[in-house]
Amino acid sequence: MMLLVLICSTVKGAWSMPDAAEQERLDRALAPRHSTYDPAQAMVRIKVFNPGYHINLPTGALAHSTKASLDYALELLDTGKPANRTRAIDVLHKVLSLQDTDPASRTYGIWSWYLEAPLPRMKAPDFNWADFCGTTLLQITRDHRSRLPTDLAAQVSTFENS
Repeated sequence: MMLLVLICSTVKGAWSMPDAAEQERLDRALAPRHSTYDPAQAMVRIKVFNPGYHINLPTGALAHSTKASLDYALELLDTGKPANRTRAIDVLHKVLSLQDTDPASRTYGIWSWYLEAPLPRMKAPDFNWADFCGTTLLQITRDHRSRLPTDLAAQVSTFENS
């Protein structure tokens, strides 16, 4: 197991405030995603995909997705809107809190696919899931680190990876 530190803070100009046309496209693309957001959990709910070997949730059920929530946080930050930034920060705090950060744990460094199927209840934890979540965290670090609260920017930039 190792600690993966993303070094992206030196990248300049990776993101800029969208112009009016781009803002309109972002808003249109995000409109259906907003309806999937659950403020009680600070995550988005999507239809479960169950290939049969990782989780016990039924395909088609609604559940809070770690990866989809991280993607949503990135999309929110891309708009540059203060209200969306606030929501993105809530999502990031929530999803980062769900990562297994216990170095003694067999699932150290990963997340479960869904809030409703935590790592201890997964049939077979997906050890690639940290890579999938990590790519979105890398993009957030690259493009939006300076727009996050200092403590959260540090968490997003340094996450556990097995």
